[in-house]
Amino acid sequence: IGEAFTRIAHGFGMKLLGWDVVENPACVELGMEYVAKERLFAEADLMSLHVPLLPSTQHIIDEAALKAMKDDAILVNSSRGGL
Repeated sequence: IGEAFTRIAHGFGMKLLGWDVVENPACVELGMEYVAKERLFAEADLMSLHVPLLPSTQHIIDEAALKAMKDDAILVNSSRGGL
């Protein structure tokens, strides 16, 4: 799902920043730059979540993450509410 979203974002000419434990070569080929979570939150205008709900991902979007984001950033959670 993340790769499909990356293709769509690329089609709109968006700068592609990503954060994941494993880099997707297809996303890198489209121009995705994998960055630290802190940089992603600070720079993203639009952030779309495509991760499973696991103990390691639960609450990755917490108060600190929301405060680190731009005031006008858009967050789309296409995954589970527990993130």
